[in-house]
Amino acid sequence: MIVAALNESQSGFKHTRHNPFMDLLFYYIIPNGAWLVFSAWMTYVFGVEILEGLAVAAGEDVDGNRVLSLKDE
Repeated sequence: MIVAALNESQSGFKHTRHNPFMDLLFYYIIPNGAWLVFSAWMTYVFGVEILEGLAVAAGEDVDGNRVLSLKDE
């Protein structure tokens, strides 16, 4: 999306200039913006879940406190 927008701006908007702004907004800007926003949000959420899972596997609870494991006995 970002590369396409930069390419379009450098070409003088020759592929999209003929469209009214409202068509561009509803058919191009909003769908592509949603794609970027939700992809970034999902990457963040899944990354947090992975890090929490790794912390639990390392013997910590979600708050970062050490918990008793079988090796500590």
